[in-house]
This record gives sequence, C-alpha cells and structure tokens, in this order.
Amino acid sequence: MELLHTKDFWFILGFVIFVTIFAKKAGPSILAGLDQYIARIREEIQKASLSRENSLEALNMYKRKRQELTQETESILNKAKEDLSRQREDALRAHQELIKKREHQVLDKISLLEEQAVLDIRELVSEVVLRSCAKIFSEGLTEGERTRLIEDAVEEIQRKLN
Repeated sequence: MELLHTKDFWFILGFVIFVTIFAKKAGPSILAGLDQYIARIREEIQKASLSRENSLEALNMYKRKRQELTQETESILNKAKEDLSRQREDALRAHQELIKKREHQVLDKISLLEEQAVLDIRELVSEVVLRSCAKIFSEGLTEGERTRLIEDAVEEIQRKLN
C-alpha cells in the first residue's frame, strides 16, 4: 500500500483518467477526423489510379499512332524508292533512245556526205574530161599531144581522188 503514497502513482493514475475522459469526449471527433482523412486519401488514390489508367490509355494510343506513322512513313519511302527506280529506268531508256536517234542521224549524215562526195568526184572527173576533150578538139593537136593530155588528165584525176 505504500504505492498509494507515491507521487508517480498518482501522476500515472491522473494521466490514465485524463486520457480516458479525453478519449470518451474527444474520441468520436478524432475518429471522425481520421475517417475523413482516410476518405480523402482513398479519393486521392482513386483519382491517381484513374489518372494512371488514363495515362496508360494515352500512352498506348500514342504508341499505336507512332506505329501507324512509322508504317506509313515506310510505305511512303518504299513508294518513293519505287518511283525513283522507275524514273531512273525511264530516263535511261529515253537516253538510250536519244543516243540511237542521234547515231542514226549521224549515220544518215555520213551517208549523205558520202553520196555528195561521190557526186562531187564525178562532177570533177566530168569537168576534167570535158576540158581535156575541148582542148583536144579545139587545138587540133597531134596524136602524141593528145595522148599526153589524156595521161595528164588521168594523173590529175588520180591526184584529186586521193
């Protein structure tokens, strides 16, 4: 019984009584405050969960869009490569046709020049022969002079043809 005469005992007993009275009076309001706090935390957790779900949906949507855009980009690049290849082939074909056309034109021109050269040579030969004949008949030359003129004309023809 000595315990009843100590200060510590009475202090502890008073504290327990105070806490008990305080808990009975203030307990419901403290519990209500804690319940409200818990409800707010649950609401924030639900909002965060909803926000997380929305974010995941947006992320998945952007991933799909990115994949679609990547496929579209690849499709565009492949089409551009095909177009470029086709245009290159067309340009090469057109260039080859142009070369053939110009080659044909050059060959035609060479052929015309050859024909013109043959005509010029024939005209030149005719001119030399006519001059020689005219000289032979107009001057009344002797047989030796005529032979010499004919030989000179043949040499001149050979010299001009070469």
